[in-house]
Amino acid sequence: MATLKDMLVALSEEVESYLAKNPSVLMVSASMFPQKWVFRTESGSFTVSVNTTGQARVREGEATKPDVVVEGSHDLLSYLLQSKSTNYGAPKVEAFTKKGRFGYGLIKSRVGLK
Repeated sequence: MATLKDMLVALSEEVESYLAKNPSVLMVSASMFPQKWVFRTESGSFTVSVNTTGQARVREGEATKPDVVVEGSHDLLSYLLQSKSTNYGAPKVEAFTKKGRFGYGLIKSRVGLK
């Protein structure tokens, strides 16, 4: 069974692939990167960061001044990341920056968010 970190690594690879296939997103929207997203559960937190060249990485813990925070139970976030369906419910999502709102718009359907 994949861990939450494994699923976030898979998500970061999806994001990298999407940006590599769509370089215009980075060129047209250069001011929207870098971004830091925090995924918070009762069992811990992880930060997914995407830099200005479209490379993404996952690290344990919470970034200071994140662009987006996605918070929910471990089971809920795991379900969303695996199934990409909102049938199980929706986590609390807060976008704190214009960059975060932009990024959320790009990937929300890839992770089962509304």
